[in-house]
Order: sequence, then structure tokens, then C-alpha cells
Amino acid sequence: MAFTFSQTNSNNQAGTYNLEISINPSSAIFNRVLEVGETIAETIAVVNTGSVNAQVYLTADWGPALGTTDLDATMLANALEATVYISATNPEQKYSGSLISLQNQLVISTFTPTEEVAINISLVVPDNRSGPTLLNKSLHTDFVFVAISVSG
Repeated sequence: MAFTFSQTNSNNQAGTYNLEISINPSSAIFNRVLEVGETIAETIAVVNTGSVNAQVYLTADWGPALGTTDLDATMLANALEATVYISATNPEQKYSGSLISLQNQLVISTFTPTEEVAINISLVVPDNRSGPTLLNKSLHTDFVFVAISVSG
């Protein structure tokens, strides 16, 4: 006896989400010379301008400035201590460590559409880095935000 099976799979649809974030300011937030022990801090506003919930990750992308070698920039990025907090009203620390290790750090775990979060980033050259190794060294840094969609 033969067995016959038939299935209809109709009305299939595929779509995409509107995943988008806005960063303000989009220009440099740090542009100064740091003395040993001095802390500088600035805030970046991140807004979920898309239509889905998201998570946001932060990476510090850096490289040597004019007159600084790759090796010297690496030493400076390793020496600089970075701290990242979210929210000005109820600060929550999201990262503390060297600038060189600020890679793919989850800074916003639940980011709903139209929500705005203040990301405060601070940098310091620690007091224990007072030797001549870092004198007259500089680097360029970009803070890269990556959003991924999440359900919920």
C-alpha cells in the first residue's frame, strides 16, 4: 500500500527590524593633555531611535597620534584607566580597567525604543605611572557603540 503526504506552507513573510541608535555628541569628547593623577570625564547621550529593544556594547578603538609610535600608544592605552558609568541620576558602573581592555563591554542590557541613556566615560593616568616612559605620548581614541536587537 502506498503512502502519500502533502503539505501546503502558505502566507510566509520575512521582515526586518528597525534597529538604530543615535550618539550625541558625535565629535571628540577628550582633547587635552593629562597630568599624572588627573581624571577627565565626559558624557555621551545614547538614544534608541529604532523600533525594537536592544543591547548596546562599547569598545575603545585607539591608535597613535602624530609623533607617537604604535608601541608607545600601546603602552599609553595600557596605562590609562577607564571607567564607564550609565545614568546620571542613579549611576551604575559598567566598566573599570585599562583603556586597552575596553572591548565589547555590555553597557546597556535593556534599551527600549525612544529611551535615552547617559554614558559617562572617565580616564586617568594613575599616580604609579609617573616615570618618563609615557612623557609626550599621545593617542587617538574612538568610542564605538554597537547595538543588537533583543526580544522583550
